[in-house]
Amino acid sequence: MDQFNVLFEAILKNSINITKIAFTDYTSGRWNIFELDKIEETKVKSFVFLRDSYPIIKSFLSGAINYYPTIEEFTISNCELTNVQLGKIFLMISKLDCCKNMKTLTIKGMNNKSFPFDKFTIMMENLTDLQSLYISELDFDGSLILASLCKSQSHVKRVKIDNMAFIASINVSVLKLPPELILLNLSNNSFAQNALKSTLQLITSPSNNITPIVVQMANLKLKVSAMRIFKAFEFHDLRSNIAEFDWSGNIISYDMVNGFFSFLYTQKKMRMLILNDIKLEKQKHFFDSLSKYIIFNQLQGFDISGKFSSKIICPFLSSLKNSVFIRRIGFRCINGGDSIVKSLTDLIPTLPFLTEIIGDGNSPISLSVFYNFWEAVFNNSSICNNDIPKKDLKKLKLDPQSFDENYKQMFKALQSRPQPSKLEQRVDYIINKLSIVNSNPLLSNTQYTGDIFIESTSTPLLDTIRDQFAEVEPEPVDDHVVYEVPESKIMNSILKPSSLSDMEEDQLNNEAVVINSDKSDYRFDSTASYNEV
Repeated sequence: MDQFNVLFEAILKNSINITKIAFTDYTSGRWNIFELDKIEETKVKSFVFLRDSYPIIKSFLSGAINYYPTIEEFTISNCELTNVQLGKIFLMISKLDCCKNMKTLTIKGMNNKSFPFDKFTIMMENLTDLQSLYISELDFDGSLILASLCKSQSHVKRVKIDNMAFIASINVSVLKLPPELILLNLSNNSFAQNALKSTLQLITSPSNNITPIVVQMANLKLKVSAMRIFKAFEFHDLRSNIAEFDWSGNIISYDMVNGFFSFLYTQKKMRMLILNDIKLEKQKHFFDSLSKYIIFNQLQGFDISGKFSSKIICPFLSSLKNSVFIRRIGFRCINGGDSIVKSLTDLIPTLPFLTEIIGDGNSPISLSVFYNFWEAVFNNSSICNNDIPKKDLKKLKLDPQSFDENYKQMFKALQSRPQPSKLEQRVDYIINKLSIVNSNPLLSNTQYTGDIFIESTSTPLLDTIRDQFAEVEPEPVDDHVVYEVPESKIMNSILKPSSLSDMEEDQLNNEAVVINSDKSDYRFDSTASYNEV
């Protein structure tokens, strides 16, 4: 046994606090096969290959044929591999017993011009216990990788593909999402028009036999033409497959608003809409449409942040009063001021089942407005999770130690509450709950029947009794019924129009967003550029 194998075996056998080993910058030399057959138990569950060449990865996997412990996490990052070499690695992984129960697989940062899609599909079919797949910064068409994953019908629960270009149109007629998928994160990618349309059609395809999933499509790089795809859907063909939708950091142009909300109206099972750092061409039209959508669909939670006009936001917040179905509000207006904070303060007591709120960062000017808002949060007995006013304390130049005793006690109590849930926490919660249900058939028709997402979106990580909300829950809707929005009903029953005209709105200093023309191309730091399909 060479010295390297002696050292490596000693680390595996004697590790107490070491759980991950990374091989970095092994780019030359020949390697003997790793001698791993004597390792019966180890704390090391994760192996990373960073900036390595093929020989060391091959030697490790060849030595793992009789490796007894489970490899739970495996990462290949920025390695110099040909298409053939990467395919061989995928096949070796698919045949190893120690990888059968792998939980997380990461493939990142390779710039070879082809990808072993067939070998990738075989590997994904064989990793039957895989929980998370992360693919990033590959110089391939992301649409083809997503299609290969769908073809495998993997049991993966979380999929994240980022920093890539989606170019080709996915054949929705023959593909469907992995059956146990809970999170599909396609944020930080470039999408051609046809690729974006077909991806959303894949997500909402009637052929999917899935629990409604969490979809992240934040910070996309889109041409103006790609934004118009929401107008091009045959909405009666879209099934309600989305539980949470994150469209943060994207531009919503004026002529995109109607199509965007028409798409959202088809998602009857959606519980959470996330629009942080949203960029709007016309605020009035958007917030009028958002209010109608929230109320008509009885949306249980929303997060929204950006730079908005108080003349538009105050009527929007007022329109949501007495919405007993709302469980979570995350609202942050960078240039908010007293009027917006007052409107948010007035809204809180009217929401009897509000359980989570994010309210820091709305920039109140006067101390009384600041205190009144946090008193409203403190006094609402249904609120279990809240943030604390870090940004606003700093802006107001307040030291909590200078508060009088009553306010000190109030902020101490607010600080002791859990923070509002993050999307990743809700995904973990859903996966854990579904795992419990699947492992115990006796629970499948009792505790979680109906809508498991109500727990994860409204009372995450809390033992809230589901039945207390029974009287205010909307009636269940048949998935296969075509959903149509009666415009007259919406217009007559929902929202007082904003007091701002379109002409006045255009004159607001902080509202306009410049949208580039179709001249921009798809380009990443990896210097790979793509043309739109």
